[in-house]
Amino acid sequence: KHKPTPKELDLDNMDPYDAANLAWKQSLSRDSSVIVDLFQGQFRSVTQCCTCKYESCTYSPFTFLSLPIPMHGHCTLEDCIQRFSQAEHMTGGNNGVTQQLCFCALVVL
Repeated sequence: KHKPTPKELDLDNMDPYDAANLAWKQSLSRDSSVIVDLFQGQFRSVTQCCTCKYESCTYSPFTFLSLPIPMHGHCTLEDCIQRFSQAEHMTGGNNGVTQQLCFCALVVL
């Protein structure tokens, strides 16, 4: 079966809900099955410049999550998902923000 080539989507200036739906529809146009319906999800990754606050959003499908699980103590699945989605501070390089728009240090939300 021929899978359509994904179009480059400009989602940065869209409402997050609409952007997520558009990205998900594009993903389903390339890969749709009962397995996808039951087991696949979508990440929303926001990269923000620490200096000028420019943000870039990407959406990507996933089938599994590698959750951080503490070695000691009690934690719930919700705790692990919360830790997985914490902001990461990054510096230097492109790191997802279009280089023509920003050369500043970045934080990933």
